[in-house]
Amino acid sequence: MVKDSSETGWAWYPMAWRWWTIAQVICAILGVFDNGVVIVIIFQRVKKNRSTDTLIGALAIADLLTSVFLFPLPWAKHVPATILGRMYCKLLYPGFALWLCITASTYLLNAICIERYIAVVYPLYFNRVFTKAKVSIAVAFVWLLAFAQCVYTFFVYIYDDEIENCNSLINTDVGRVVHAYYAFSIRLAIPVLIMVITQILIIRSLHVQSKRFQGMRGDVETNYPPSFHITARNNVIKMMLIVVCVYVITWTPNQIAYLLFNLGYISTSYRGSPLHRSLTVFAFLNSCANPIIYTSRHTEFRQALASLFTCSKPEIASLFAIKDKAKESPVAAETKTENIPQSA
Repeated sequence: MVKDSSETGWAWYPMAWRWWTIAQVICAILGVFDNGVVIVIIFQRVKKNRSTDTLIGALAIADLLTSVFLFPLPWAKHVPATILGRMYCKLLYPGFALWLCITASTYLLNAICIERYIAVVYPLYFNRVFTKAKVSIAVAFVWLLAFAQCVYTFFVYIYDDEIENCNSLINTDVGRVVHAYYAFSIRLAIPVLIMVITQILIIRSLHVQSKRFQGMRGDVETNYPPSFHITARNNVIKMMLIVVCVYVITWTPNQIAYLLFNLGYISTSYRGSPLHRSLTVFAFLNSCANPIIYTSRHTEFRQALASLFTCSKPEIASLFAIKDKAKESPVAAETKTENIPQSA
């Protein structure tokens, strides 16, 4: 059955509510809700936000928009040869808005990894580099970069007068291979490489700092607990490491399968198969996973969440940056004067 309209020339396939479509809707609803909560909590503290808060807030906005565009739409069987029809072929047909938001989300996660790397390895330069203005510029640049990498859809997806529908100029063997390598590079290979390198360097630097700190503690022969700053900083870094791992786990199977499919190593029956749908939905889970990680791994976020849902007055302070603690151990206070790197 096809819904037709003689006035507009549009005709649509009916929505098929299979399990993967329902799962996609669930991901979309969950993503809109939990990322919306993150945005509200961070907005409550907008005057106290530090660079990490701003970047995580921007990541939540990108994931919320991703979730909005995850809501499934019916496919057009017939598209009219009008400006609206041609715009449909360049925007909605290839899912331009969805992939723009996914790409921006990926690069914002990269930005957070780089920000944490500089905070740990180059703490003396951190506050000069990551001012509010510069972080806002960085977020705008990420969106501009994401747009630049997705704008090719405007040129390769066209209205085909012969079939009176949308078509793609990359529906050739060479076109599919080029697009496969391009998509794999910008969505997985390059972002994951940046994430892995920064996390390894962070872990290495923390290991060196920990050995130095333990050596100083040994010199004064005391059993005071570690500095609050070090503990809090490490907790944020561990949380972001989990966020990176979840991204890699959810997106890698989908992108590798897409690459192998376009290179001819996977049968053409893969496209639209239950396996293809499963890997796609699994990748989309990433858009709603981060707030769950914040809730399970970050005490301050849980407290802010409780304040939001109990309508109590929240603590107006930075959520993910390291806050000062009045009661620190004497050893921890002493080590601050010994050039022990402290991150924001």
